[in-house]
Amino acid sequence: MLKKCGKDFFYENHYQMVSQNLEERLRFVLLVAKMGVWEWDVPNNHLSWDDNMFELYGIQKGEFSGRVQDWVNSLFAEDAVETQKKLQESLESGQMFSTQYRIMTPAGDVRNIGARGYVERDPHGEPNRMIGVNWDETTDYEQKRTIENQKIKMVEASRLSSLGEIAGGIAHEINNPLTIILGTSQHLRKLHSRNELAPEVLLEKLAKIESTADRIVRIVKSLKFFARDGSEDLYSHCPLGTIVHETLELCQEKIKNFSVNLSVASIPDVTIECRPVQISQVLLNLLTNAFDAVHDSEEKLIMIEFEVTEKLVRIFVKDSGLGIPNANSEKIFIPFFTTKDIGKGTGLGLSLSKGIIESHGGRLTFLANLKMTTFVIELPKVHHK
Repeated sequence: MLKKCGKDFFYENHYQMVSQNLEERLRFVLLVAKMGVWEWDVPNNHLSWDDNMFELYGIQKGEFSGRVQDWVNSLFAEDAVETQKKLQESLESGQMFSTQYRIMTPAGDVRNIGARGYVERDPHGEPNRMIGVNWDETTDYEQKRTIENQKIKMVEASRLSSLGEIAGGIAHEINNPLTIILGTSQHLRKLHSRNELAPEVLLEKLAKIESTADRIVRIVKSLKFFARDGSEDLYSHCPLGTIVHETLELCQEKIKNFSVNLSVASIPDVTIECRPVQISQVLLNLLTNAFDAVHDSEEKLIMIEFEVTEKLVRIFVKDSGLGIPNANSEKIFIPFFTTKDIGKGTGLGLSLSKGIIESHGGRLTFLANLKMTTFVIELPKVHHK
């Protein structure tokens, strides 16, 4: 009768003690991590929860029926559809169930719940049960949302800063055309007062006034284009030439007035899928940086070049400035890092520009150890069928 003695008795007792200790430790870990454990009896479609689950969902044990549909009803409607889809995919594929969804407790608190689970199958390969855990991600979610909001504010601050610089220099862009219009008008008036205004001269001068006024219209149009917040725009197919020309309208007169030589290569006839305002913002930021680097130099040269491959279009912005020291080349894309004088830069331009280009599936890089300071915007191009 008493076979369990000696070593057998010792090993069984030891196993029970170890097993009990492991179970207690697991409970302790789950308690500290505030994780709830759930089990789904798939054939009977019934859920079982531990005490932590009831605390997570803010309900008492007697308030939960165990029906899967009652649990689904506790989820936000827009999250419930995706969560059920992922559950079904996990049952069919056997892969880990992993998702995040929102619930509202009976007390009215909104919580973001993280969920993981794995499927166990019967000898026939049919899903028998799913075991998983839930935990509260609300704090992490709020922190992420705060960070995203801060990023949005930084993007807007950078855009407004660039817009302020443009507005400050817009006189350079408009002053010359206005001077031409005023001078031409005065000349016409003098010719008319002397009865020397021939019809062909009148038409010539009017054409000059019209083309110059059109130049001002294009500048204002580009300013309005850039002034928009394009972060919520839908992606659209936009010719590369349109973006480049809209951007140049805002800065080429200023560049010219400081005797900076701006060389723009032939723009390829390619289309990119993008938020045009954002790509224009990045290009203008690079051109502004290039201008700041060369306008006090002996050699004043800014170059825009292009390269098209089967899948990509590259925009090279080069300048003949003093360059970026190797010690700084790895820091230039770090937020708030700047080599400009106080008040002349936010240190956000390159960092935000990099984020914008990456959000378009591209890259913004600095090519070190070249004769000219060179930045490259790399974007996927649209393939026309």
